[in-house]
Amino acid sequence: MNTADVITAAVLFGPAALIGPPLMLAAHRGTRHSKAVLAMLADERAKRAAAPADQDGPPPDGGQPTPVPDTEPLAQVIPLRRAA
Repeated sequence: MNTADVITAAVLFGPAALIGPPLMLAAHRGTRHSKAVLAMLADERAKRAAAPADQDGPPPDGGQPTPVPDTEPLAQVIPLRRAA
């Protein structure tokens, strides 16, 4: 192996040897974080499945739901017709 081969190998593999381990550790840390987030979301999904659904139907006593009051217009309506 001559000097040119050693220099070429150092140029090609040197940066990967220096940057590789920190990047691998960061990727592993991100994977652990993702697993924790997925576990939390699964727990929340289980809680929602166990909770009763929202009741949008009539009141429990069997009566009619409270009607929504009629609203008044916010401003006077101006007719926009062309003058003949």
